[in-house]
Amino acid sequence: MDGGLRGELEIESFSADTFVATFQGFNTHPGYAHGRMINSIKLAARFIDSLPHDRLSPETTEGHDG
Repeated sequence: MDGGLRGELEIESFSADTFVATFQGFNTHPGYAHGRMINSIKLAARFIDSLPHDRLSPETTEGHDG
C-alpha cells in the first residue's frame, strides 16, 4: 500500500482504465529487409511520440488535475 504516514487517512484515490496496445512488425533476414521489414519498436515509438507532450500525463499535472 502507498499513501501518507501511519495513522493518516487517505481521502483521495487515483483511478484509471487499462489500455493495451499491441504492435506487430514483420521480421526478416537483414539481407532481405529492405522494403519488407517492419520494426515494431519503431511503430511503438512513433505512437508514443504522437501522444500529447504537454498535457494528459501524470508528470504534467499537479494538485487535483486529472
